[in-house]
Amino acid sequence: MLGPDAVKDIAKVPLFDNTIARHIDDMSTDIESHVLEKIRISRKFALQVAESTDISGHSQLLANACFVDKNDIKENFLFCKTLPEKTTGEEIFRFTSQYLNHGGLTWDNCTSVCTDGAAAMVGCTKGLVSRAKEKNPDLSVTHCFSHREALVAKTLPAELVPVLDDVVRIGNFVKTRPLKSRIFASLCEKMGAEHKALLLHTEV
Repeated sequence: MLGPDAVKDIAKVPLFDNTIARHIDDMSTDIESHVLEKIRISRKFALQVAESTDISGHSQLLANACFVDKNDIKENFLFCKTLPEKTTGEEIFRFTSQYLNHGGLTWDNCTSVCTDGAAAMVGCTKGLVSRAKEKNPDLSVTHCFSHREALVAKTLPAELVPVLDDVVRIGNFVKTRPLKSRIFASLCEKMGAEHKALLLHTEV
């Protein structure tokens, strides 16, 4: 509007930290509104919910949503909320319900909930799943894959344990240096492999 010279002058003006924060908040709000709108159009959605403690000791409640968007199944990060005090199933259900209501969503349209199997999530009376099933009895519940794999690894037959240990050692050896990871990715690409990265093994 003012010409290219004015653009260069304006670009030289430094932005204050609160200006940058405001831009980030605006972009975040815009993305969130688009995701919620797509979920409302889809009508049905599934949730993956997890609670974890961050490095500062605060409890964070995280949720992903899975829904159909124009014949494609999409998965989007939905929210991350700090739980101020308790991390009980009641609190997790209350926070999740508040967010769904704020976004114009209901438990009636939730088809499935995936959790890590913690008591606060799947407790028989006051867990998130139990409370959600009170709102929607047809809700299906699944256990997240990473935790299932960890549980299976702990109950392997004795003759398979050395095999798993070797696989873990090989994976961790590749992940110890960025160069090794790049060489491994290049090898996988030449072999036409679908996946080109390994996960560093840690005890769950």
